[in-house]
Amino acid sequence: MLKNKSSPPLEETLLFFTLLLIGAIYTYFFLFIPQHWTLRDDYALIGQWTAPGTNHWEVMLNYIDAIKHNGRYNIIDAFSRFLHYKYLPVTARSFHLSYFALASVAVTFFGMFLRTFKLSRGQILFALVLFVSNLSFKEMLTTLTVSEGMAVTFFIVSLYCFRTHYLKWLTIPLFVLSFLSKESFVVLCPVYLFLIEDKKRLKNYAVSFLILCAGGAFVLFIHSLPRVYTQPLTLSKITALGLLKSFSLPVLKSFGPFLLLVFLDYSVLKSSKKLLLTGASIIVIHTVLFAAWGPFDSWFYLHLAIPVGWAMILASLWNPEKYPQRNYRGLSILFLCLIYSVLITINGSKNYVDFFSSSTEIADVACRLNGYENNSKNLNFYSNCFEGSSQLMEYLKMAKACKTIPEIHYFGYSSHGPLDLQKSFVFLKSKTCDQVSLPRENLRLTFKTGPWELLEYNPKAN
Repeated sequence: MLKNKSSPPLEETLLFFTLLLIGAIYTYFFLFIPQHWTLRDDYALIGQWTAPGTNHWEVMLNYIDAIKHNGRYNIIDAFSRFLHYKYLPVTARSFHLSYFALASVAVTFFGMFLRTFKLSRGQILFALVLFVSNLSFKEMLTTLTVSEGMAVTFFIVSLYCFRTHYLKWLTIPLFVLSFLSKESFVVLCPVYLFLIEDKKRLKNYAVSFLILCAGGAFVLFIHSLPRVYTQPLTLSKITALGLLKSFSLPVLKSFGPFLLLVFLDYSVLKSSKKLLLTGASIIVIHTVLFAAWGPFDSWFYLHLAIPVGWAMILASLWNPEKYPQRNYRGLSILFLCLIYSVLITINGSKNYVDFFSSSTEIADVACRLNGYENNSKNLNFYSNCFEGSSQLMEYLKMAKACKTIPEIHYFGYSSHGPLDLQKSFVFLKSKTCDQVSLPRENLRLTFKTGPWELLEYNPKAN
């Protein structure tokens, strides 16, 4: 293992305690206070996997067969669900605890991977703070159906093994486990080429070559399946403005002030150029994929690998040791950046909890409206949450809150056709979901909770 130089102790101390504080914040919001299921298939899966007399193994096999018909094959994710439902109490808190364990593995191995470069302890802690404070990380800790968390963990462990001589061949099965957890991670197979130490020696390409072969074989296999899930994937969606937005928004939202810090105190060391290129390759590959498939600007869980790349780049550029004496300007900016990371962690976690706790409340109100005089108003129900619209109905089924479950249709980025303004409707609108344009006339706000608004439209109001 390469020995790291000591970085300024005050910077290290600030970064270390910020890392602990962020961990404590996540523990409070996602383990300590009352917990809730999310709206990404969770309620539907709970009903499917916990029905009386359920054969969990059979459910898993049926699930794998079903996703194959949609052009998917994330069997490791399916096996993880089997383990969760068969052996863990089916409560949000117990499931979150297992996600915390997985995230801890990812953070630990990310730090170990960074230690294989000649980075100071301060730079490593800097990268870890960036990784855990990004907007996507909280979804890794909470969301039952987000397989990106497992995929990114296997990917990070594989990067460490690639950099460790006696573990290098383990890179291949670990990367395979990564894209069998989430299929989109297969596009990251070229990343390992940037980590090869001596590019003049042909044998050093062996592991990377086998990874490319495994990735290519998997892509051909996915291509042989029905193109349902991958049907929106097309290069024609890629535009210069769209790419600029996709590249800039995630890093600005998660790491804004840190960019100023790195800009003022950057120093490209020869030993960290390889890390910089590796991080850049992760960002470029995944961003181009989402630009061709999306838009997924608000689907932060899909972006989980991208902050890993940015953490590599920013940590490789930031060098607190470039000045012979203490740099009080840089220290002050670092302190403000760390305050920012703590505040966005608190705000993001609180908003996340409020969204899911208030989701059940808004669904109950819709239920009462639908049941009022047996829905004599003949109301249609809509929501701007793509997966949430169906999950609100699944929650009502599981809670047995309605005699008649309202049919909540999705209306947003991916919906087909405009709203029918000739009929009355109820719109369950969330600030955290798709941005939608609704008519201003004949629309009134009748209920609000957290980020949710319940809007009633009556074409005969005037």
